[in-house]
Amino acid sequence: MTSPSAVEIPRPADWQQFERLSRAVFSEVFGARFTRFGRSGQRQNGIDIIGRLDYGKVIAVQCKGRSTSVGKSLTRDQIDATIIKAETYSGHVDEFYIVTTAAVDVTLQKYVLTLSEARRTAGKFRVSLWGWQSLEDEIRNCPRVLQAFYGEWWRKPSLKFSLCIILATTVIGAAGYIGSQRVDQWFVQRDVNRGKTVDGLQQVVSTLDELQGAYSKCVSSMGGKAFVFSGQLTENCTKPIDVPLSRLAQRRNQMAGIMNTDAYAEVVAADNYLNEDFRQLLVAVSMAQHLERDAVGYGKSACPNPKYRVTRSEAEARAFRKSGEDALAYQMAQYYRMRDFALPAISALKARLAIASRLQNGQGATDDLVSKAKSLPTLLQQERTFTYKLPGSPFATARVKESTTRTFTASGLSNDPVDELVWYQTARTAMFEGLRGNDGDVEYLISCGLLKPAARILEADEEPKPAS
Repeated sequence: MTSPSAVEIPRPADWQQFERLSRAVFSEVFGARFTRFGRSGQRQNGIDIIGRLDYGKVIAVQCKGRSTSVGKSLTRDQIDATIIKAETYSGHVDEFYIVTTAAVDVTLQKYVLTLSEARRTAGKFRVSLWGWQSLEDEIRNCPRVLQAFYGEWWRKPSLKFSLCIILATTVIGAAGYIGSQRVDQWFVQRDVNRGKTVDGLQQVVSTLDELQGAYSKCVSSMGGKAFVFSGQLTENCTKPIDVPLSRLAQRRNQMAGIMNTDAYAEVVAADNYLNEDFRQLLVAVSMAQHLERDAVGYGKSACPNPKYRVTRSEAEARAFRKSGEDALAYQMAQYYRMRDFALPAISALKARLAIASRLQNGQGATDDLVSKAKSLPTLLQQERTFTYKLPGSPFATARVKESTTRTFTASGLSNDPVDELVWYQTARTAMFEGLRGNDGDVEYLISCGLLKPAARILEADEEPKPAS
C-alpha cells in the first residue's frame, strides 16, 4: 500500500474539485464547519468558503482560481485585487485565506505576511496565503480528507500491482532508500517547526505573565494618590513594563519565519496592542513632567524677596490649574485603561496563545480558554470608545480612584475647599519634583527666600523634602 506521505498528492483537475477539497481541509484543520459562500452566478465578494469557529472567529477563503487559472502562479496585483474584492463583503471577517494549487515563492509569502501585519494594525482582517505545498502538508494530516479525495491509497492492491511494486523496489532500492530518508527528514522538520511554534508561544505567554505583573504593580502604585508625578510613573510603571515589553519584541523577531503563520499573527497582535498602550503611558509621563516644569516657574511668583518675585496674573494662575487638570485627566484615563482594559486584555491574549499552542499539538481548547479568548474583541471595542470626563472636584476625587468606576461623575462646588487644598498640595509637590537635578532653579528659589539651603539636596536628584 502506497503511503500518502511518501508521494506527491495530485492537484485537483478543476476549480470545482479544488473548492470542495479546500472546504474539507479547512473544516478538518479548524474543527469547524466551512460552507460554500453563495452559489455559482451569485456575487460572492471574492469569498468562496466561509466558516465560524467555536469561539466566534470568522474565516473566509478564496480558492484561486476559476476556469483556466487553476495551478497558475499568483502575483502581488492579484493578491491586492482579491483582498479589495473581499473587503466589499458586508459581514465581519477576522481572517482571509487565499489558497492556490500553484507553488508560492518566498518573496510573495513575505509580501502577504507584511501586508497582513499592516492590516492587523489598521484593525482590518488578516490575510494568509497557502500554496499547494501548504495544502499538501495539511491534507497529509487529515486522514478523512485523504480517504474522501484520495481513496486509492486505502484500496487493497492487486497481485499484478504488488508484483510490479516488488520489481520496482528491487530495481530502484537504493533510490527508494534515499527517498525514504528524505521523507523521514521532512517529517522530522515538520515536527521541529511545530515544536518551535509551541515553544515560542509558551515563551510569549511567560513574557505576558511578566507584563501582567508589571501592569498590576503600576495600577496599584497609582491608587490613593491625587496625582502621580513623573518620577513615580517612571519608577513604578514605565521601567517595569518596558523590560518585558522589549523582550516580547525580541520574541516576535525571533519567531518570524519559524512560527506557524496563524500563531505568529497572534503574537504580532499582542505586541502591537501593548506597544500602543505603553505609548499612551509615556504620554502621561510627559504631561506630568510638563506640569512639574510649570510648577517651578509658577513657584517663583511666591518668592518673599520682591527683587526675585515673578508676577503672575490671575489668567496665568487659571492656565496653570488647567495644565494640572489636563495632566490629571490623561493620567486618570490611562489608569482606567490599564485597570479595566489592558489587564483583562492580557489575560485574553494569553488565552488566545494557549489555544494556538493546543491546536499545534492537536488538542482542543477548554471552555475557560475559549471564554477568555472571546472576550478580547469586546474589550478592544470598549477601550476604543472609552473617553474620560474629568469630574467635579477632580483632585479630591482622584485620591479614591481605586474604589470608583471609570464612569464616575461626581459633581462639586466650583470652589470646593477640599479640592482646592488638594490642588495646592499637588502644585507644591510638583514644584519639588520639577526641581530635581535642576541646580539653577534651586539656587534661584533659595536666593529669593522661598527655599532653605537644605533644599540643595534636590540638586542631587534625591527624594525632595518639603521646605518649612
